[in-house]
Amino acid sequence: MLSCALFDIDGTLLRGFIIRSFHEYLAEHRVVDGKYTGEITDISDRNVRGELSYRETAERVPALFAESLRGVEVELVESHAEVFMRSHVPKTLLWYSRALVAAMRATVDMVIALSGSPIEPIRRLHGLGFHSEYGTVFEKEEGIYTGRVESNLILGEVKAEAARRIAVEHGVDLSRSVAFGDSDQDAATLGLVGLPIALNPSPRMKSICGERGWLWYTEESINIRRIVELASQLR
Repeated sequence: MLSCALFDIDGTLLRGFIIRSFHEYLAEHRVVDGKYTGEITDISDRNVRGELSYRETAERVPALFAESLRGVEVELVESHAEVFMRSHVPKTLLWYSRALVAAMRATVDMVIALSGSPIEPIRRLHGLGFHSEYGTVFEKEEGIYTGRVESNLILGEVKAEAARRIAVEHGVDLSRSVAFGDSDQDAATLGLVGLPIALNPSPRMKSICGERGWLWYTEESINIRRIVELASQLR
């Protein structure tokens, strides 16, 4: 069976939250109503201030995003996602991200993006070298968004189930694989693999790493050479 590296994106490889920035972009271009952007921003800010848990934020933000898309053509959002990501990726890419993905690509059989952000922009992580990309999916019927969330990959248990499904789909042995994430909602996915690593971990994720003996690095302390050495030992 194959080995892989599963990468969370927001906070792990890119700064910020695509789901928030992309919604702002869509509102600016009058694809969605800006009132939803305000609500998404408020919820995100309350999470940063500690007034809302990450879990609650993870449930509410995609639901608002989905509702704002009700009646919008999928093709329109896809075209905007292409333009948005051309500028968003270079602006928010963490300094180590390209080198880390390239190093994993040379070490394991597949590198896979597994993100809670919408699949439309996640499919357009230009130049990072992923073999496959997966993200939160909003329900569609006949090329139109229904206003409902089909699969919310921000939620830890949904993301972990997606990782299991991806492993079966691609013939991947998760025990020989690596996973990277930054929040407690990534913990269930990291717990599936042979080498779990937290990058820029949230306080809760840092605590989980301490409890489970997982490696974690900040942006300043990351050691790609050491990560490659450990990943190579899984093969």
